Amino acid sequence: MKRRRASAYIIAILMTMIGAFGFWAILPELSRPQGVHGVFGAALYAIIPVVAIGFFVWLIDSWEPEPMWMYAAAFAWGAGSSIILAITLNDYAGEYIAHNALIGAGSQSDVKFYLSAYIAPLTEEFSKGLGVILIYKLLRSYFNGPVDGIVYGALVGSGFAFTENILYFVRNYEVIEQVFKVRFLDGPLNHEAWTAAFGFFLGFAVFTKGRIARALWLVPAFASAIAGHWFNNAALSFPGMTYERYVVWSNVPIVIVMTALAIYARWQQKRFVVQGLQDYVDAGWLLSSDIDMILSLARRLSAQHWSEVRMLRRGSPKGRGTETMKDYQNALIELGYFRTTALRIGQVQTAENRERERYLLNEIVRLRTMFLGNEATSETIPG
Repeated sequence: MKRRRASAYIIAILMTMIGAFGFWAILPELSRPQGVHGVFGAALYAIIPVVAIGFFVWLIDSWEPEPMWMYAAAFAWGAGSSIILAITLNDYAGEYIAHNALIGAGSQSDVKFYLSAYIAPLTEEFSKGLGVILIYKLLRSYFNGPVDGIVYGALVGSGFAFTENILYFVRNYEVIEQVFKVRFLDGPLNHEAWTAAFGFFLGFAVFTKGRIARALWLVPAFASAIAGHWFNNAALSFPGMTYERYVVWSNVPIVIVMTALAIYARWQQKRFVVQGLQDYVDAGWLLSSDIDMILSLARRLSAQHWSEVRMLRRGSPKGRGTETMKDYQNALIELGYFRTTALRIGQVQTAENRERERYLLNEIVRLRTMFLGNEATSETIPG
């Protein structure tokens, strides 16, 4: 398990570095209109949506948060790698596809609309979705289902929007406040929401048996992301559509849908963990109070405080009890996810999964012994 975590660190670092390199590669394009000073000023505006989306990601992921270095890897990939790939594909489409389809029959504005409404949703959602797929494939132990899919999708999309916003801001620096209003205040959920929807559907592949069946989840994933992107880019041209109506129709439905997806994903997350842990309660490895404790953030905090006080009295360093209980709670959640996933895909008895199960159970016993001492087999954790 230590090897698994070490390899995850390496992959996440590589994703972050590749993303940073991609951002560095596009920096000359960003700085060309207004210079480095303009990029810095635009970045200050562009970071505001990132902070806002980060807050919502924290809310969604608060029950079983992923490590910050995973957040950084997803955001960096979106801000650098996804944007570079999207620009490359869009340039190719602009030079070949749109030219051959429209130059002879339409104006330059027709070509621009064609690229925005029909090409960008395909190329950009593919570029961002690829980042989520990489996390799913290469960092599977940190991708436990639809909640994580929403989180990683939102972060990749947020990174993509960050770089794209800087590009829009530096090209329209004289009216940056108005562009900021259009790009964020009038449409706060765009790239982040579409890629979060992609991640939501991809998250169900974790619990799906069979390679083809798992791959089929890419259909609703891409369809939802592309449809949302298309509507956002094309709706303003619909007959009778005013800008005021556009702001409502491009925001209210997506807020409702994304809220519903997040609530469902959180409900499913807890249900799957409980299902997985119940087998260990029935077998005597765990107590039912362990499940009750992790289901509530308030009870988890109470248990952490209890563990801290208890271990301080036994001479442990300050903070050790809190961290031990946090590790115990996280191990319980990971075990619950692991058990449910292994049962659903029919891989409970594989050598790798049996080794992982033994590791998690031994880790739970070790941590429980640290804060319970000699009463580790009999005392109930308060919560």
